[in-house]
This record gives sequence, C-alpha cells and structure tokens, in this order.
Amino acid sequence: MGTNAAHVTRMAVGLSVVGLLVPYRADAYIDPGTGSYVLQLGLAMVFGAVYSVKVYWRELRRFMVRRAGRPGRK
Repeated sequence: MGTNAAHVTRMAVGLSVVGLLVPYRADAYIDPGTGSYVLQLGLAMVFGAVYSVKVYWRELRRFMVRRAGRPGRK
C-alpha cells in the first residue's frame, strides 16, 4: 500500500474511533432498519478484508516467506 493510501486509511480509522468514543446526548429514534444497516456494514468490512487478501495474496505470501526465512528468527 502506498504511503498516501496508508495515511488516508489511518486518518479514516482514527476519526471513526474518535467519533465513536465522543459521548453526546442523542434524543433520537433508532428505526428497525438500523440493525440491517449495521449488519451490512459489518459484512462489507469482512468481504472487503477477504477481497484485499485475495488481491494481495502473492505479495503477502512472499513477505511471510521472506520474514520466516530470516536467520535468527524462531
């Protein structure tokens, strides 16, 4: 992953975590569709991770083999 993409990803994750941790009062109605939306987001994250591994499998494997083959590693 390029440095720009890595930076954008770190920023997005950081802002998401901060957004979830900031307490605030919300007098809001959560409709039944919210549960399916949360499920959809979770599934999208899982499938996105699986697809990323699929796309970069060769590079990941090469990295792991190189790392395991270093002298002094157990």
